[in-house]
Amino acid sequence: MLISLTDNNYGIKNAVSQIKEAISSLLIEDYDPSTGPISRKVYSFEKLEEMALHALGEYFCLSDTAISLLGYPNGFRPEIPPAVTVNVEHYSNVSINNDWDVTLNDTITNHTVSFQCPRCDYDCVNNSKSNISAKKFSLGLVKYELMFPLQLLLIGYLSKPHCVSLKYQIVFSNSLETGLETDLWMHYNFKECDSTQPDMDDDTKYYQYIVLDIAVMFVSIASTIVVCKKVLNAYKLFVKTKKFMEKTYSRHLNINEKHLFVNYWYLWTLVADVMILSATILKLMIDLGKHYHFNLCTLFLGIGVWISYIGVLRYFFFDRQFSMILNTIIVALPHLGRFIICAIIVSLAYIFCGWLVLSPYNSKFTSFWRTMETLFALLNGDEVFATFDLVQTKSWSASQTAILVFSRLYLYTYMCFFVYVVLSLCISIIEDAYTVVSNYRSDCCPWLQDRGLFPEFATSWEQNLIRRRTNTCRSQRTRSVKSSK
Repeated sequence: MLISLTDNNYGIKNAVSQIKEAISSLLIEDYDPSTGPISRKVYSFEKLEEMALHALGEYFCLSDTAISLLGYPNGFRPEIPPAVTVNVEHYSNVSINNDWDVTLNDTITNHTVSFQCPRCDYDCVNNSKSNISAKKFSLGLVKYELMFPLQLLLIGYLSKPHCVSLKYQIVFSNSLETGLETDLWMHYNFKECDSTQPDMDDDTKYYQYIVLDIAVMFVSIASTIVVCKKVLNAYKLFVKTKKFMEKTYSRHLNINEKHLFVNYWYLWTLVADVMILSATILKLMIDLGKHYHFNLCTLFLGIGVWISYIGVLRYFFFDRQFSMILNTIIVALPHLGRFIICAIIVSLAYIFCGWLVLSPYNSKFTSFWRTMETLFALLNGDEVFATFDLVQTKSWSASQTAILVFSRLYLYTYMCFFVYVVLSLCISIIEDAYTVVSNYRSDCCPWLQDRGLFPEFATSWEQNLIRRRTNTCRSQRTRSVKSSK
């Protein structure tokens, strides 16, 4: 199921991405996939109308010119394709006189027009220039959008052929008020084509997917029931022990004693079973054509598989050699967590400072998340010179020179502090934990620290048992030392 879902999801995402490039190449004149639409800026209304008319003309003849199985929601090659929606966002009232007296109402108004022509009728498209013109909103234009409804037929990616409803958008945004930036969006939804029902007698692949999904679902349900039973038994034992201690010894269980009744591996396995069960149900519904939430299905399945493989590590605790790394992590985690909290606070100081000061001069600091990713990359030694080199000044004024000097000091202090201090201390904490674990293992003696766990039951029999195990471990160590000499 994992392999089939991964292959199907990758194939579908790749097909949708390729079809987006195909539609962009057909609708946008001189479209270059290597540079993308973001590099195209429109500076005149004549160019905007020219691009809009070209897109409309190609859209109404798309099913005849496209190589892929592209059509329209109302038919593959209908006489009249669906209407194109033209949406213009503009300020409701803007006026400027020769003295630059500005009258502005900052309320944004939407002006929507639906436009429809017969298939491959270019004269009808050319006559619609006045309907799609945005020049009348020239003083307050915010955004100009063209929305095209389409439909695509996918064959070979799923157990059955499926239709994909597409909503393709060409967006011209005037957010910077220096020209219209071109952006492309495409939303899609899957649905089962009515005319492509498979022959169930010969569709063995379809039955294989269904049987596999049902088998995985029953295994997940069985595992969930077993784990829930284990957790319930532990809870019943906890309740009985709690009542016994309160009745017999008149005291409550402390926090360490309560943790003895919690097996975190069972809870970990329970989360994995729930994730895999949810993913299996979604996968079964996809195969049956009920819905097509591929992202949600792969998310649940990926998390479930990750948790399941991490859960395999519990069996390595039975071997002393393999459990070294796990015991080191367990011992180092509390100290490392407290240290990381302090490091995060210092990191946030650098993030906000860099975002505030360097965002106009360095493209890697233009947002909070981008600044955080840049600093994390510097911490790992990625693109160090490029980050320094991007901060360049076009003039040697006092303010520009101050920014340049600040950027150098900012980057140098960050790298020196986090590379030479923070990372070194993290490694030292892990090494100390490894030393503690290795010394414990080399002594082959149990930790005898008093943890305050049920002192009422510390009988002489248990003490003698611990003493015998300790003496046995020490004798084994002595024999190993003599044999090595």
